[in-house]
Order: sequence, then structure tokens, then C-alpha cells
Amino acid sequence: MNYPVIYYMLSRLMVAMSVTLLIPFFMAIQLNENNELDFLAAILCSLSLAVFFSNRGKITTNDISIREGIAIT
Repeated sequence: MNYPVIYYMLSRLMVAMSVTLLIPFFMAIQLNENNELDFLAAILCSLSLAVFFSNRGKITTNDISIREGIAIT
């Protein structure tokens, strides 16, 4: 199994999740709710995991096998 590809895809998913969490974060700020720090903590946690996975997931080639493609999707 090609672990760098898995780490790379996990880092991309974590970045997408943190970008998605920006919507409720800004809505909490706009509506003056008290949970914006919770969203900020979740965003920072997912971004830190994305950095961790991206450092471990250096892809050397662009080719992946059929098995890895099925595992990613």
C-alpha cells in the first residue's frame, strides 16, 4: 500500500473540511452566538492535521494503481 498517497489525500480532505467549517464560523460571528471559539478550535485542529499529513505524504510520482484509486474513493 502506498502510504504517501493516503497521507496526501487525507491532507486534502482535512483542508476541505476546515474550509467547510468556515461557513458556520462566520455565521456564528454574524449572529452573535457564543460558539465561534468552538468552530475556530475545530478549524485549527483540522488544519494542523492537514499540515501533519501533507508533510508525511510527499508524492514522488503521479501514477497510482487501481487498488489505491478504489481505496481513495
